[in-house]
Amino acid sequence: MKTCSNCGQPIQENDMKNAAEILGELEESSSDEFDEQNLCQTCKEQLGMLSLMGFGA
Repeated sequence: MKTCSNCGQPIQENDMKNAAEILGELEESSSDEFDEQNLCQTCKEQLGMLSLMGFGA
């Protein structure tokens, strides 16, 4: 089972995604900084919210 590189929690695939998680996935895929990282749903949501507020990576 894969674990999140940011918080260490196990990554569970979920088909139900909210807008913040989708933004986080877009930020994760568009940045070279996250190439080798695996992020869980919560960390993707946090990244998406930071990106939305203009504090993204």
